[in-house]
Amino acid sequence: MSKSKPYSSVSVKGVQGAMLARAHAGQTCVLGVDVAKFELMAVLRWADGSFEKPWRVINPGEVGLLVAKLVELRSAGLTLTVALESSGTYGDAFRQAVSDAGIAVRRVSAKAVKDQAETFDGVPSQHDGKDAAIIADQGK
Repeated sequence: MSKSKPYSSVSVKGVQGAMLARAHAGQTCVLGVDVAKFELMAVLRWADGSFEKPWRVINPGEVGLLVAKLVELRSAGLTLTVALESSGTYGDAFRQAVSDAGIAVRRVSAKAVKDQAETFDGVPSQHDGKDAAIIADQGK
């Protein structure tokens, strides 16, 4: 993740799954997802501890597109797990779609995410991109 505006996001429509897969061939990764009513914020964490920029996903309209990108990564040989906070129902459609695609889903404690906010990057603020990165970190 870039040092400048590390949590600025990109649309999931612009994510190039094949390019990511080539750049990280054979690696393990965790997708941390912060779920809100109208938007998912997803951050991919690689086994070496590096992160991709957060992906904005319209909920539920782009859930299928996100799952297709994840299937593409897995098909390219990456080992992939999705991590979600355990509360709320806004992520149910996404959780079901990921499960139907045969991708492992791991639940992460919302309290653990909140508690790690300051130690994660030295700043106590919380926002969707940072939360998704923390969820990915917790889901490893």
